[in-house]
Amino acid sequence: MYQDKQHVVLTILHNILQEKGIYNGEVKNAQNALEQYTRRNSLRIFGIPENKNENTKEVKNAQNALEQYTRRNSLRIFGIPENKNENTSDVISMFCKEKLNLDVPTTAIDYCHRLFAKEGQQKPIIVKFISRYTKKLVYSKKKMLKGSKVVIKEDLTRANQNLLREASKRFGDRKAWSFEGKIYVKSGDRIKTVKSISDLEID
Repeated sequence: MYQDKQHVVLTILHNILQEKGIYNGEVKNAQNALEQYTRRNSLRIFGIPENKNENTKEVKNAQNALEQYTRRNSLRIFGIPENKNENTSDVISMFCKEKLNLDVPTTAIDYCHRLFAKEGQQKPIIVKFISRYTKKLVYSKKKMLKGSKVVIKEDLTRANQNLLREASKRFGDRKAWSFEGKIYVKSGDRIKTVKSISDLEID
C-alpha cells in the first residue's frame, strides 16, 4: 500500500514534467527532491495521523517501505575482484556483457561505487541504474552466476535485510528470497509475502 502510493505520486510528477518538455537531469532532480520531501512528510502522505508515536509498527512499516522504494533501481553485486584505479561503471558494464550476456552501457548507470567491507573481505559494488527495467533485467540473469563467486542481490533496507536473513534461517535459502524489495517465503505449496517477523509464523 505504501509503495503503491509513493509510485503513483512519482509517476504523476514524471508525466507532468514530460508533458512540459522537461527531461533527463531535470526530471531526476525533481524526483530526488520529491523523495526527500516524502521522507520528511511520510506520515501525512501515507495517511497516518501525525500524533502517532514514531515507534509504532505502522509508522515503522511506512518509513521502511518508503526507504525501500528509493532503492528500487539499485542492486548490490558481491564477488567482483577489485582493481587499483578501477572505474566501477566500466567494471559493471563489462561484467554484464561478459557474465550475463547483456549490453548495459555506462550511460545506463546512474551511479555505482564500492561499499565498505571488513578487512580481508571483497568490497561489494552498489549500482543504481537509470531505468528500473535495466535493474530488473540484470537481476533476472543472476542464475547465470550459479557456481561462481559472484552474487547479485537487491539493495534492501536494513530492516528488510534482517527480515530476509531470519526467513532464510527458518525456511532455507532456496525458500526465502526478495523481489522488487519485498520478502517472500515458500512453505509447502504456499508462497507468502513477509512484512515482519510475526509473518514468519506459518501454520
